[in-house]
Amino acid sequence: MLLPRWFKDFLKIFGIRLHRMYYFEQDLRKPVGFVESPIPINVKKTSKEDTDELLKLLNIGEKKRFEECLKENYICYIAKNEEKIAGYGWINTEDIFFNRSIGTIAKNGAYSFDNFVFPEFRGKKVFQKIITAYCEDLHNRGYEFVCNLTEVSNIPAVKARENLSTKKKLVFIILLPFGLRIILNGPIGQGKMIK
Repeated sequence: MLLPRWFKDFLKIFGIRLHRMYYFEQDLRKPVGFVESPIPINVKKTSKEDTDELLKLLNIGEKKRFEECLKENYICYIAKNEEKIAGYGWINTEDIFFNRSIGTIAKNGAYSFDNFVFPEFRGKKVFQKIITAYCEDLHNRGYEFVCNLTEVSNIPAVKARENLSTKKKLVFIILLPFGLRIILNGPIGQGKMIK
């Protein structure tokens, strides 16, 4: 289902957005494992001070998204190399959030989104450290799976998740006007791939 760019741009005129994505599920019923980074990385839930420091590093669009996530009480994890912020990632245990809510999560699951590593720290396994940190935290809290949607074109994120033995499938998400959506090759967010 590769569509020409001009066709996608044409559909945007009518408020229709097409996304070709991988849906990942990580089994949390057993520990995820340890990831060795070539630099010291500490990952934890963000504090008020971390949030203030991080907001200074983000552009206007990223700040707006970050603040929206804070208002929704989503959980943010921050990775630091010594005292310098290397990256962050979000967890939500209620719904799948892709530009807007597109589905709910099963009670035993969580959704990971907006994982970001600052350019100077890329290639140093910061992304995997963030993922393993929140997977361990969710495992300890009794969650059975964490899922994620990643654009097929985001090759570094796809490879990083594959290296953590996550299960994946190709899904097509069509966002329509008035909050409607179509998900082809679903269901997603129900933990069915780890069973």
